[in-house]
Amino acid sequence: MFTSFFSVLLPTDRQLFSLLALFGLWSAFVSCLIFLPALAPVLQNASPMVRAYLLAATVSHMAMLNAAAVLIASAAYILTRSRTVAWSLAFALMLALNLFLLADAYAFSIFRLHLNAMILSLALPPTGWSSLDPTSSAVLKLALAFGVLLLAQIAGLLWAMRGAVRLKRRALVGLACVLIAIVAADKATYAYGDLFGRREILQVDKLFQLYQPFTVKRMASKTFGIKGNKGNAYAASDPATLAVGQLAYPLRPIELGQDSARHNIVLVLLDAWRFDMLNEAVTPNLDVFAREHATTFANHYSGGNTSRFGVFSLLYGLPGSYWDDALKQRKGSALIDTLATAGYEFHITSSVDLRWPEFRKTAFVNLAEADIRDAFDTKIKHKRDRTLTDAFAAFAAKRALGQGNKPFFYFLLFDSAQSPYSYPEEYEKLASQSALSAAGGDGLAHANRYRNALRYLDQLCGEILRAVLDTRLATNTILVFTSAHGEEFDELGFLDDSSAFTVGQTKVPMLVFWPDRPPARVERLTSHHDLAPTLLGMLGANNEPRDYSVGQDLFAEMGQSYLTSANWDATAYIDASNVCIFPAESSSMLSTEIRDSENRPADKPGEVLKRIRPNLSRMAQDMGRFYRR
Repeated sequence: MFTSFFSVLLPTDRQLFSLLALFGLWSAFVSCLIFLPALAPVLQNASPMVRAYLLAATVSHMAMLNAAAVLIASAAYILTRSRTVAWSLAFALMLALNLFLLADAYAFSIFRLHLNAMILSLALPPTGWSSLDPTSSAVLKLALAFGVLLLAQIAGLLWAMRGAVRLKRRALVGLACVLIAIVAADKATYAYGDLFGRREILQVDKLFQLYQPFTVKRMASKTFGIKGNKGNAYAASDPATLAVGQLAYPLRPIELGQDSARHNIVLVLLDAWRFDMLNEAVTPNLDVFAREHATTFANHYSGGNTSRFGVFSLLYGLPGSYWDDALKQRKGSALIDTLATAGYEFHITSSVDLRWPEFRKTAFVNLAEADIRDAFDTKIKHKRDRTLTDAFAAFAAKRALGQGNKPFFYFLLFDSAQSPYSYPEEYEKLASQSALSAAGGDGLAHANRYRNALRYLDQLCGEILRAVLDTRLATNTILVFTSAHGEEFDELGFLDDSSAFTVGQTKVPMLVFWPDRPPARVERLTSHHDLAPTLLGMLGANNEPRDYSVGQDLFAEMGQSYLTSANWDATAYIDASNVCIFPAESSSMLSTEIRDSENRPADKPGEVLKRIRPNLSRMAQDMGRFYRR
């Protein structure tokens, strides 16, 4: 009974399944050959052990991808009982897979990025692949590669269909066992690398498109008590083996002029301060400062819609897509490192624990522990902000009296205006602190509590301004007031931050006081990526900004035509008319969103992509320019 049931459910043509598996094996071999040019530089610098692992991982990954195609073709045969359907589907799937891998290898060779939504938008109509600026020789090579690939797949198909090479069942079983062992070794090695922070192993995430990692860190900790590497997770890795995802930042060492200015720098971030909350009603002290003392950059955007990516873009001058590698490689900010070389004294103060977001392991990784203060006796945010302000006022008073002769960089990150909002009771003018929960509620009530918090922070900023502008520090101190990102109150269907690349979440104030510069208002487009070139220019850096940033001097005569902003899931292109959102994951490369400045879907997205094609090409280049080649 059971035998007859399974004979109906499953065909008995085992030979077809074996031949489909052989075709899959052939296709996997072709996939490996396609991948070899990208793998060669990594193998050249790797140790013998890592070299063996990467070769095994290559075989494992390509075998798994093609095995999926074999399983789908086999399932099609079970359902249709048609050998033609099975062979046709297997050929189409494996050819498509290898064409995708070939196109991905070509994109990676140009941008140091795998094929993603942004590159796909460059390559497909209406922009056309000419936007990738291929040379005639590159076009010829790619066309030749496509032709050879097609012939190889056809040859493999004929070889498998005709059974030209007959393998014994024992040989097939042995080969399957070898492949299973290689896959198991690949996943086990990756799990080991993840557990103990071995970057030379984890680089396969950057190397392979569609790679499926296998991690055991949580299970190892809960079940076996193995904690792995929780400290400087990648310090033990051999840098010589890190050929993929290794940052080349800055591209060249930054050289400083000997006679350049060494102004003090005070950088103040009111986290979640959005662009339209700089006014007399909400921030009266900062409003007066903007009109009477500072250069106001009225069309300024953060490089992210979250604190992590916003601060990263401000201190590094890089798109947020570099964040993950900067964290893994413990790569400090070129701005901070150059200030250290120039002899600056550092005071890094934050209401937020700088272990999360991880700025102790990124921007400030090369500073001494004594230079950083982010721990307090209270959990109340507005009290922590008060402590930061008092500490700065005391420091500034000593400096104003001539105590200390080093130039200083003073960083303050205030958190009271970041949801859930925090302020003393006397600031409950619009809404009380208990008016609604942090998770949501009425947008107006949310906004009112936010304004209360900003009014409180403005009072603290007034004290900082007086500590500098009313003393001798005003003659040699640069003051910068800005935010990591904005905030939204259900105007366009979103609350707080990190949920969309709308104006409310990405556009922020930028106020800069520069000794001997008269107050001014700048309307052209600027971004957080411009701060590092501005300050390093003050230090007399001989390098072009493109050596260490995608931005330019804030005070440059010509503005930029577009900017980028990022979060965990996507990178956004922003200009005066449109916002184009490109998902970071390859699995979402067909989910590009083209919107207008009011966050509405664009009426003619194809025309938008065609218009921004040159900027989009430059943006893609910038997102891969700071990786080693």
